[in-house]
Parts: sequence; C-alpha cells; structure tokens
Amino acid sequence: MARPPLRVLIDGRLRLPLTAPFFQAGPVLVVTAAAPVAQYAQAGHDLLSLPGTDGHVDLPALLRELARRGASEVLVEAGRAWPVPSRNRAWWTNTSSSSLPSFSAPVPAHCSIGPWPE
Repeated sequence: MARPPLRVLIDGRLRLPLTAPFFQAGPVLVVTAAAPVAQYAQAGHDLLSLPGTDGHVDLPALLRELARRGASEVLVEAGRAWPVPSRNRAWWTNTSSSSLPSFSAPVPAHCSIGPWPE
C-alpha cells in the first residue's frame, strides 16, 4: 500500500493562519524561517524552522530534510503568489533534480492577471 503524500507548506514568516482550510485537511509539515511556535504542534502539525538568508527558508536544507524523511518526489504548488518571478526563481535555482516536469493552467481561476507569460 502506498503511503499518503507528505503535505508541506513553506511559509517563511508563518503568515497563513492555522484556521485556514489548508490546515483542516490533515497534518502538515510547516517549514519556516521564523522561530518555532507551539500552536502548530498543538494543532497536530510539524513545524520545522530552516532559516536561510534574507529571512527566507533554506530550500537546499529543506530538500535534504525531505530526503531524510523518505520523500523521493516533490510536487510544488506556489499558490496565489505563483506569478511572482522571485518565488519561482527561488525554488528552481535552489534545487536540482533528474527531471523537472511543469504543469500550469493558462489562467488561474482566482486571479485576474491574464494569461501566463510565455
């Protein structure tokens, strides 16, 4: 039997409230650059503090931790901040992989920014 996917939220400043629907779907590994906060464990989530430079999460350290936990595949969803180039660049320039498939919708349903740039 396949194990369920590990749900990971990268939230450098812990801005997503614990009352958000994302947390209601089950346990989450929350990765942050901020200091640990006890409320996450109390709500059944795992909080991992991996501060990098400029207040961002240390992505290479996160990938090492995911590998240590047995993760061999990662599906990245950048959420509503996806069109921001710096968020894309941070992930792709700080990671390496044998294959990098990419999926995107032509226009996000919740955004009015127009089509994705080519």
